[in-house]
Parts: sequence; C-alpha cells; structure tokens
Amino acid sequence: ETGLGKTILAGLFLKDLIIKNNNARVLVVCPRPAMLQWQKEMQDKFDLNFSIYDNLNDLKEKLLIASIDKLKRKKKEIEYRDTKWDLVIVDELHRATSKGDNDKGNQRYELIKLLSSRTTHFLGLTATPHDGKRDHFISRLKLIFPSLTEDNLEEYLKKYMIRRRKKDDDVTDINGNPLFPYDVIVETIKLNVTKEELEFYMGVENYVKNMYGKSENYNSPRGLVATIMGRLASKYF
Repeated sequence: ETGLGKTILAGLFLKDLIIKNNNARVLVVCPRPAMLQWQKEMQDKFDLNFSIYDNLNDLKEKLLIASIDKLKRKKKEIEYRDTKWDLVIVDELHRATSKGDNDKGNQRYELIKLLSSRTTHFLGLTATPHDGKRDHFISRLKLIFPSLTEDNLEEYLKKYMIRRRKKDDDVTDINGNPLFPYDVIVETIKLNVTKEELEFYMGVENYVKNMYGKSENYNSPRGLVATIMGRLASKYF
C-alpha cells in the first residue's frame, strides 16, 4: 500500500548490495518527476550519489537514475551496446503494460523487459493496484519470474506473495505498536435521489462505459474524454 516505504526498502536492498560489492552498477528507472526525489532519498538516507541520465554516454555511470520515458526512446541503442547492471530498480511498474506473450506491450514494457534481461537483480516497485486485467498482471510478474504462466500463477503467488496492509496491524514500529491505528467508525449515508437524478447518473455511467469499450487501448484519448465528461457531469448531480 502507499506510504509503506517502497523507496526505503529498495534503498536498503541496494545499500546491502553495494556493501558486498563496491563496484556494483545500479540503474533506477522512474517517471521524470520522481528522479530528483530518488536522488535526494538515496543521498540523504543512504549516502549514495546517483547521477541523472542525460544521454547514452551516462550509461557508463555506476549509480544512475533515468526517466523511463526518455530511456524508452533509446531501447535499440541500449540493446546494441549490451550494457549490463548488477541491479535495476523500476519505480511505478504498473505503467508498463502488455496483454500477454503474443503482445509486444507498450514501449515502457519493452524497455523494462530488456533491462530485466541485462541485470543480475531486478526490483519492480509500485503502490498502485493492478487494473484487474489478469493478462496485464501476469505480464508484469513475468518481468520478475520469466517462467510464470497462466497455469502456474496461483502457485507463484502462494509461494512468494506477502501482503501487508495498514489496517491489519501488519506495519508496526520496533516495539510492535501499529503505525497506522484504525479506530475510525465509518458510516454509510444513504442519499434520497429522485428517479430523474438516478436516470441521469446511470446515463452518464453507461456513456463512459460505452466510450471505453470503443477505445483501442486504456490510454486512448476517447476514454480520457469520456472520463472527463463523466466527472464534469457528476458535479451537477
């Protein structure tokens, strides 16, 4: 879940790696707005000085942070150079999308797939739940477990998945005290809507669903416009 320290966990992992191998090469791939945050977190909390990627010559740096969208345009050049790393960390892994073995996936996915084959260790980070599409979920896990398939998915999850949630007292301080105590009582408030209001609401819902159904992919401008129209309409409901 968001706020449970995935950046810190990644830093602990790579710090341990560097202690064992001072010459370890590490690449952090993340959205452009997060690059400076990663650089600052690694410097302040782990005393690690990461460079920011600007051009292909920077790939020789031992500790490097790169924008995924800038790096994806250089996939062929990276492939040609045969550059390798000891650890690749990909932040916001959910931005990589593929529908399965017969689908190349978007450019981000293809880049990450290449990087995961060029590193000894690979960390994929995200605090965003997968979109409910089983093929998307499997394709992302295959970046970590190449042998994973539709048939053995449940076996992998049972063996490797650990779920920690704030509300289940899974996250505690060093003394075992919950960091996120939940003692809030939630009540559901029923709204008395008219028949006309309900028809209007359902009409907007159906419009958005139909527009998404006609979209070629989940990033289609048509789907975006439908969502915006739905939100605008909800203000007057």
